[in-house]
Amino acid sequence: YLTMQVTNTLSSFFIDENLKARELYAEGTSEFLANELDKAKQELEVQERALRRFKEGRMGSLPTQLEANLRTLDRLQMELQTVNTQTRSMEDRMNIQQELVSEGILPANSLDAELASLKKELSSLLSVYSESYPDVVIVKNRISELEAKKKTGGSSSRAGLIRTEGGGYADADSQLAVLKQRESEIRKQIKDYERRVEETPANEQRMVDLRRDYDMSLKNYQSLLEKKLSARL
Repeated sequence: YLTMQVTNTLSSFFIDENLKARELYAEGTSEFLANELDKAKQELEVQERALRRFKEGRMGSLPTQLEANLRTLDRLQMELQTVNTQTRSMEDRMNIQQELVSEGILPANSLDAELASLKKELSSLLSVYSESYPDVVIVKNRISELEAKKKTGGSSSRAGLIRTEGGGYADADSQLAVLKQRESEIRKQIKDYERRVEETPANEQRMVDLRRDYDMSLKNYQSLLEKKLSARL
């Protein structure tokens, strides 16, 4: 009986010491994994910030925006074609009008002659339309401008009022200036979108590198998290 007690006691000592050793090992492993997990989390956050900063800094020329940029570029080029056509048409009409004036077919664009023509045109428009009709407003504004120029001794524009393709009237010089300004704006936009398209391949490669580093950091973090949970169990 005494031998049995001694044997059981010695066995209990061995079992207790073994459990304590395993517990210490598990605690050490858990602590080690916790430290590694913190490092992995910090590294993952660094990769996330790098990826976010890259996207913010390259906004407009990212690989996912290439198709939209190409569509916008096509639209701008078509719009530029339209503006160029309108500009050439306006210049042709102005040149023809100027030739007719120089040949005496049309009266010279003196202030008095143009004012008389505009007032006649205004009277004709008012017999059909109201005061608020767009053509009426445009002609009245032009009359006011010419009367102001007449008071200051100025001269009228080279082509005066010219009939637009839509049937209305516009100051030829002003209309041409607007078209040229729009052409300049479109050309700037085209250059900007061409630059975005050209930068896309390099940005795509950089995105691949950043994404690969981020995915590796994320995978490492998830693996350490699972091991820490297993160690705690």
